[in-house]
Amino acid sequence: SQPIEVQPAYYAVVQTPATVELAGTPIPMSGRAFVGPGENSDPAPEGSLVSIHISVRGTKRLISAIVNRNGDFSTTWNPLPNEAGLYDIGAAHPGDAEAPVQDTFSLLGMKFDPAVVNLTVKEQGTASGKVWLRNLSPEPLTGLTLEVTEKPANLELTAVLVDEVL
Repeated sequence: SQPIEVQPAYYAVVQTPATVELAGTPIPMSGRAFVGPGENSDPAPEGSLVSIHISVRGTKRLISAIVNRNGDFSTTWNPLPNEAGLYDIGAAHPGDAEAPVQDTFSLLGMKFDPAVVNLTVKEQGTASGKVWLRNLSPEPLTGLTLEVTEKPANLELTAVLVDEVL
């Protein structure tokens, strides 16, 4: 008995015009599904489902798109509001567990660590605390500034940015 290699009924490729965007930005994706192993093959049948694999830092998500009569598809992926990083995307037949990386994009984002600082200030006293601003993407964040926009009238607040490159 010889092993039987099962090939997918069709193949797919995907790309995005996005390169570097802000966290929360919807990411348009488009591509083509085709029946042979080469992109110049006949289009996959109209209504075929394509799985788009989206990966960031070891987390993978799948979204789907449906091809038209020319084998083309398009969709928009909406990231979670505060997620960021370098993303890999690839398209494949829905029966394929993996897809090759066919394009990449970055979402810029940052977060405070810790997210909240609670300080107790006694009358005529002082208190201090530190927070770190964490870069969630592979792109350097430069030209950072720090500004106090709102504070109680009876407090004096001094904020210091140690480094302008994150």
